[in-house]
Amino acid sequence: MKRFVLLAMLLSLAGATGAMAVEFPTVALHVNSVIGKNQCTAIDPLCDEIVTNGPVVDGSPDASYNVYMMANINQGEAVRGVELGIWYIGEFDDSNLTEGINVLSWTSCSDVEFPSADWPAPNSVNTITFSPSACDARPDSTTNVSILGNFYVTAYSSSLMQTIPRPNNGKYTISDCSGGEIPMTWPDAAGWVSFGSRPEGMGCIPCVAPCTSVPVEANTWGNIKKSLGNGE
Repeated sequence: MKRFVLLAMLLSLAGATGAMAVEFPTVALHVNSVIGKNQCTAIDPLCDEIVTNGPVVDGSPDASYNVYMMANINQGEAVRGVELGIWYIGEFDDSNLTEGINVLSWTSCSDVEFPSADWPAPNSVNTITFSPSACDARPDSTTNVSILGNFYVTAYSSSLMQTIPRPNNGKYTISDCSGGEIPMTWPDAAGWVSFGSRPEGMGCIPCVAPCTSVPVEANTWGNIKKSLGNGE
């Protein structure tokens, strides 16, 4: 099974307590209750207000969430775009979910995006961009994050979710409002969330503290890519 053994081993709980923001670009995930309208403007969390765990009712679709993807550059500079992939535990047997979360849809909050054909399936990729005018209109803040969009998720059993580099080339970048493309450090910059109780922990907020991994043998991106399978 392609399963997600190596990546799950890499997801250790970083010290996401305290309010000191880091000084490198990050992408965070935020678990929120389901929002029916105005999903892109209904919330405006600061870094240390991000929620990284959602309860699970085993075998029941009652645990549904909007999981927001948010970006931050150097303590709050405005974001122009990101290029990355998504990974999570969600296994299917024919049409039935047998483990983890079901990602039912994706709502983009950007002006333009270039998703792979299978987005938002596990190991799929997307390039998300904002127009210059929208970028200029967003205020800079030392603790503010830019909302890129959200996944509509139902959690049937314990699971993990994290952004990843593109599986085909390892690209994991964020763009600022000057048009500059900045490589992000994975996994330090990659926030992750959990559902239910997980041995890896309750999640990590990278704009509060780096999401450092447990050292494992052969933890280069090439080996991680092999464990994930080839993406676009």
